[in-house]
Amino acid sequence: MSVRTGILIGLALAVVYTITAPRNRTEAEDAYDYAWSVERDAGRAVLHPHHMAYVPAMQGLHAVAGAVAGPVRTHPVMAAVSSACAGAAVVLLAALLAGPLGMGRGRAWAAAAGLAASYGFWRYASEAEICAPMLAMVLGAWGLAAGARRWQGWVLSGALGGAAVLVHVFAAVPVLAAVPLWLRIRRGPRAALIHGAVAAGLAAAAYACAGLSPLHRAGASADGRTGSHASQNVQCPGDGLRREGGVSAASLARAGVGLGQALVSGNFLFAQPRFADAMQARYPARMLEEEVFMGRAARPWMRGVPWATLAALLVAALAWIGAVLRRGRRAESGSQQPTTNNQHPTSNNQHPTSNNQQPTSNNQQPTSNNQQPTSNNQQPTSNN
Repeated sequence: MSVRTGILIGLALAVVYTITAPRNRTEAEDAYDYAWSVERDAGRAVLHPHHMAYVPAMQGLHAVAGAVAGPVRTHPVMAAVSSACAGAAVVLLAALLAGPLGMGRGRAWAAAAGLAASYGFWRYASEAEICAPMLAMVLGAWGLAAGARRWQGWVLSGALGGAAVLVHVFAAVPVLAAVPLWLRIRRGPRAALIHGAVAAGLAAAAYACAGLSPLHRAGASADGRTGSHASQNVQCPGDGLRREGGVSAASLARAGVGLGQALVSGNFLFAQPRFADAMQARYPARMLEEEVFMGRAARPWMRGVPWATLAALLVAALAWIGAVLRRGRRAESGSQQPTTNNQHPTSNNQHPTSNNQQPTSNNQQPTSNNQQPTSNNQQPTSNN
């Protein structure tokens, strides 16, 4: 795939995400909080421990947009940046899978299309959120690291990865764990060390200069006070934001539900009162008021949508499993067939040998079996 083709595909996806954005954007309330901070905050107030570089970067882009197009609000500028980054992320994923990861062009684009059409990605691709910019930067860093053959390339990938960590701290998982592990396997320890050291060093130096820590507790603001926009809106017993993390069977099950919700929207399920009550009981510290409100306001015919989509997903999953099993059986039968065919000439070649031995034994009785050698000499001819 050429660079020009990739740019055109990314721009086309950005346009699709923009024109299909929901008219009612109140679900993504964090986006308005970010936009407000970009317009109003200054100094240390713009530095949040979880996304320290995001608001300052958006302030710079907002200033550029104002200088080019005149006065403009921050929310549409940030939404446009998010759409462009989402399109770039899809193209970068396809390039990474088709090239360094060796999946092939067809499979790589199929996987990238799955990301592009997944609910969580599409829904927030046109929001003034952090997800799409961070993902584009992570994939760009991985692509640079995979394509590099000298230390300069790994320094560049580490710098971009460290910047992604500063955009949001969750980028540390792929940048400081997944990419170095891949480099250690494919390029050797030197590449992994250079990339990881540059990324970690850049992020650590930025946090040290700002006097912040990415490990601040949930619900605390950048200056350490409790009462951020997240903690103020949550109503739950105990200490406000109760921790629901940790490694346990319950947390793994909840993570699976969250992953499914991110890939395929399950919001219509909240139109079922029993389901809505069960989810609220199991997620006491999550803001489900929006989903519950949408479920109550849904029209009666919409309550059948989740069951239809779940049935379609089940049929698609079974069809995919069947295709994988059939492909495996074909590959297994194809690998076994040449072996059985190669054995036939060997068994046929043994017949002349045994027949050639026959005259030798018959030569001991020349008087009684004079015709035997003649009939035996014909045997190799028929076999050949």
